[in-house]
Amino acid sequence: MQTSLTSIHAAGRRLMVATACAALLLSGCAGVGPTTGHYYPECNTYCANVSAQANNTQLIKSVGAGAAVGALGGAAVGYLAGRNTTSTLVGAGVGAVVGGTAGYAYFQNKLKEYQDPRQRYQSYMNDAATQKQATLALQRDVIAARNCYDQKWKEVIAQFDSGAITKDEAEKRLKEIHAGLEQVKTIIAETRSSISTQREQAMQAMQAERDLPQAIQKQQQTSQKQRQTTQNQRQGNSKAASSQQQLDKNNEMDGEQITKIEKHLDSNLTEQDQALSSLYHADKDRETRRQREASARALET
Repeated sequence: MQTSLTSIHAAGRRLMVATACAALLLSGCAGVGPTTGHYYPECNTYCANVSAQANNTQLIKSVGAGAAVGALGGAAVGYLAGRNTTSTLVGAGVGAVVGGTAGYAYFQNKLKEYQDPRQRYQSYMNDAATQKQATLALQRDVIAARNCYDQKWKEVIAQFDSGAITKDEAEKRLKEIHAGLEQVKTIIAETRSSISTQREQAMQAMQAERDLPQAIQKQQQTSQKQRQTTQNQRQGNSKAASSQQQLDKNNEMDGEQITKIEKHLDSNLTEQDQALSSLYHADKDRETRRQREASARALET
């Protein structure tokens, strides 16, 4: 899967927009407009859980770290290939396209923590499993919040119809319920909109994994040229260079593993999108029914 420079830059712009939206959404439901939980704190708690779980479904959570680490150019691989912490991945061929992106930072952080490709592979797979669990939790919290607010809506309508509460009181309560449901719906929509960005981030990381062997080779070539400046350096480092090459080779992940990670992450994201799409459209249907009930009673929401 080749990634063009134009598409990466476009992904970066979309990621910045998505992050700005997420910063607003993930502040939680409490205190947002009429969604204060004044009348229905139990529903507001579910709403806050939706916000938290939406953040947990993000495969790569730190955009700032991605840009900063990418700008450094990959000191981790410089260390692996030449044991020189000033060497860079960009100079070696990795990161020339994806350097500076969140996906590249994700790969680089994995490489720093897990130089053994088997451990790195398992870490990627663990991340995918964690993300899937977070998505399932998000679905549960969305359903819980929706059901809670729906039940309260029915109670308010019944109380107003029976004369137990005034029109003014009914409208205050309905506005809080409506605001909570709108917040949940907005979080679902924003989470769905981030899925394509998450998929691109994952592909960026896997492309960096594919480029790693070439990066190591180029870094070794650079190091070898530096050692050839004097005869003493060549004699002193020839044995170390031979053993170092074998060690670096052991840090490479094979193509089959990379493809398996890609398919696993893509499958998770597709399932997430389908599930959230169903919830979103179900909420729209319920919203239509609620608005009809309110309009029939001349209640503003």
